[in-house]
Amino acid sequence: MVRSSLAVLVSACLVGSALAQEVPAGTAPAPAAPEEAAWRPLPTTPQLWFEAGLLTVDGEGLEGYQVVVARAGRVVAASACAPGEGCAVTLPPGAAEDLARDPRGWTLALVSRRVEVQPGEPLPLPPREGAPAVPPSPQVEVVFSEPLFAEQRLDTAKVSWLLEPKFPEALDRVVCERVLCRRTDRGVFLLQPDPGAASVRIRYTLKPGFSRHVAGRDVSSESLALRLERCAIESPGWPLLAGVRHHRFYLVVPAECARPERLEVRTTPPTGAWFRGEVEGDRPGSRVLEFSLDEVPRNVPAITVTLLEAEGGGRRLGSVRVPVASDFAPQQVRILVPGLGPVGFIPSNRDAIVRFGAASAAWLERLAVADRPGFYRVRREGDAYVLRGEPGVAGHVPLRIAYEPEPRRDSPRGHNAVAFFDTDGVYPVRTVNVPLPLLADEGGRFFEARCGPPGSDTVLTPGVLVRLAFERRDTCRLVFLLDRVPPEAGVQRLRVSAGDLERVLSIEHADRVLTVSIGAGDRKEYDLVTISVAHDMTGDHYTLGMDQRLGEEARFRVLLSDHYVRVSATTALPTGLFRFGRVGSGETVPISAGALLRLGYVQREGRDFPVALEAGLFGTNLSERADFSMVVGLGLGLPVLNPDTALQASFNIHAWFEFSPTRARAGQGGPAFLFGPSFTIGRISTTF
Repeated sequence: MVRSSLAVLVSACLVGSALAQEVPAGTAPAPAAPEEAAWRPLPTTPQLWFEAGLLTVDGEGLEGYQVVVARAGRVVAASACAPGEGCAVTLPPGAAEDLARDPRGWTLALVSRRVEVQPGEPLPLPPREGAPAVPPSPQVEVVFSEPLFAEQRLDTAKVSWLLEPKFPEALDRVVCERVLCRRTDRGVFLLQPDPGAASVRIRYTLKPGFSRHVAGRDVSSESLALRLERCAIESPGWPLLAGVRHHRFYLVVPAECARPERLEVRTTPPTGAWFRGEVEGDRPGSRVLEFSLDEVPRNVPAITVTLLEAEGGGRRLGSVRVPVASDFAPQQVRILVPGLGPVGFIPSNRDAIVRFGAASAAWLERLAVADRPGFYRVRREGDAYVLRGEPGVAGHVPLRIAYEPEPRRDSPRGHNAVAFFDTDGVYPVRTVNVPLPLLADEGGRFFEARCGPPGSDTVLTPGVLVRLAFERRDTCRLVFLLDRVPPEAGVQRLRVSAGDLERVLSIEHADRVLTVSIGAGDRKEYDLVTISVAHDMTGDHYTLGMDQRLGEEARFRVLLSDHYVRVSATTALPTGLFRFGRVGSGETVPISAGALLRLGYVQREGRDFPVALEAGLFGTNLSERADFSMVVGLGLGLPVLNPDTALQASFNIHAWFEFSPTRARAGQGGPAFLFGPSFTIGRISTTF
């Protein structure tokens, strides 16, 4: 690259004669005077970074020097060189432009750090015989960090344009495409662009000594694309969401740009787009136009929106690039019910809090959970979204997310949304079902067990046996008081069983009563009917918390008889009775037979109490001379075969008072006391 020549001081003089003299041992050298300062030529071509006003010098072994910049013999700036990093000095404001524009009178030098140099003071020059007053300067390269032209668009309302570079002295040659151009002292003059072109291109070359730093390398030429636009269109400043349908966005245009009703809109890549109308803005002299996209394209970093006039052949008004985001979908969506923890559904009888993560923290401010009418409602409480399904709704639905690039805290969620989309996950809408206690007291239970006709029925207590008249065996029922079921408890799924009857009921809060009849079926008197009510814990119906009591079961027991006394008649075969009387005391009665009437207490299980009152008519002493006897007393009976049936057989021990008319007529004594065993077969009985 050819470099421009600028004035610089380069001197090969080192030190004066005083420094060249040999110094005696042990004697410190005298301090160097300014005119005896050590100078060094610049090892490389210095670079002037134009926008930063920074002058840099690279080279090895410069740590003992400082770079000095002087103009008209006076120091402008100076900076010490760093070991291994070269030298860099920051020029005061305006010095970089002046140095690049008019290098005459400027001096660049490497001076020993022993020499004190102050800005504004004269630059010390070493005397040398025959040396010029101003030493020759090395070459300097001016580097631009930004393009020479700041324009990005051309207003098509004009017929010609003048592009003024920020440093005209650096511009060399200019070549234009799709537009005529001429190089002038002030810049580049443009006119007559191609009517069908969306943009024009300018390629310019810098003069020797100037370069542009792009992507880590220096170039001497650069191209510039200028959009042909009628309006300076501003994008919304936030991205569109890829793949979202019916996405709205806003563009800001000057008020004099065009009438909104005459606008057409096109997009690249192509997608359905249309103008919705003008909305209120807060910038004077501008209009805010609202547009809608049928569907935002996927897998593109941005889309280009172009506005055209509907009349006049579709004259281009301008275009703008709007970025498209693909990482917006919420991640790790969690629905939490206070007191219960995370759940996998949308509760319809309790409030739930929705929390989600995002790939970027910025999305947490722009995304909000929105209402889905007919399924659930959402409200904002602080930084939390409170979710609640609508009553009576069943089914599965995704969460609806609202995109609010500029949310307003005082507005309902979704009111300022420009787009809505659904989560990938689908959630059922149902109640939170929490099992209620089954063994609470009567006032706290939501069900009752009753037996008997209405008006004279009996309320059963869990664990307490209740005796019921056998003829009322089919009057037992479970009464569910649904108004006692709290709405927040949800649906109670209960397993009801009574003998062979077993069914599962689902009940929830309502202003009514549900009655379930419990029939006794083919049961007999004194049979025990057990009615049990327990929660059906199969599946995932219930949502369990920390204080839930599981395994509870309410059991009601009903004895199908309210009779306590039984009268029964049976045949008895006493053997080996002992008779105690006035005559023949202590004699044995070998064989007897007769009928026995028993009056006894019936236990709650329906069994006879072992001891009963007895009375009977017997033929005694049948193996010899038979006698007729009437007995009354107590008996202890133990069933051994077919208990509680008509063919019951029992072993008995009796203690009777006897009166025998036949023995009395024979003078053997009528009354006596009998004691001994017997065997009874068969039984005819009744209770009362």
